[in-house]
Amino acid sequence: MELLKPGSNETYGEVLFQSRPKTGRTVFWGIIILLPAVLLFVAFIIGIISPETIFIDQEDAFERAVPFILLGISLVWFIFGGIFVKNQFSVDVFENGIVVRRGSTLFSWYYSEIRGTAYMVNRQYLFIIPIPFLTTKKLNIYYAENDTEQNLDIGRLRLVNHREFSDTVQELFFKHRTAGVNLDNINELDMYFGGNFHLTNGNLTISQGLANTINNQIIPFENITKIDLGFARSHVDIIGINDKGKEARLFSTEATNMYNIDILEHFVAL
Repeated sequence: MELLKPGSNETYGEVLFQSRPKTGRTVFWGIIILLPAVLLFVAFIIGIISPETIFIDQEDAFERAVPFILLGISLVWFIFGGIFVKNQFSVDVFENGIVVRRGSTLFSWYYSEIRGTAYMVNRQYLFIIPIPFLTTKKLNIYYAENDTEQNLDIGRLRLVNHREFSDTVQELFFKHRTAGVNLDNINELDMYFGGNFHLTNGNLTISQGLANTINNQIIPFENITKIDLGFARSHVDIIGINDKGKEARLFSTEATNMYNIDILEHFVAL
């Protein structure tokens, strides 16, 4: 069953991907996420029933308050953890748009209404060894609402088949935004590559607010020769022809400040 009511989704086209929460998966992650809250609550009970197991100096005011501190942390963890577990994502990916339900809230956009997408991987390391369990992966979908950019991050823990979903959305969005764009009309393109990166009138305008940025720095798009993401794809270098006519790094920023980087690479390579 689709998230939109029958008859209201004709313009979205054919459904190409669907994902719904699975009870077993939700329960498993619920146990993992809420287990610390349970342990803290058990520590509170022990501190009340058998205070000598926690107190060294039972006359110390702070130590007498320890069980209640544990209770407070447990309740806060349980509330926010419960909200996180409850708000699982359901998605329908169509030919022309995407519909997302998080808890009781429904989001729906045509691809023309989305400013950009970015697949983000945040790896945690023990020295130089990656820790897979602590690695987070999410697809950020950026859109404009009341002239203000918003984003919806759909994380791996709250969506079944997250990687397939991310690949499908990015592939369809790429196809939509690059259709018909060529060297002859690229100067007519109006597109964002991040909240501070706007391609319009043949120029990539980089707004103030980023480190090492000239206020409203303007780079003629025809001067850009390469987008370099480096080995880890965590940093973006915009390479091109500078004022002296030599190829140089025109701008550099963290990859998390941008989106649609694959589309930007495509346009530069035209």
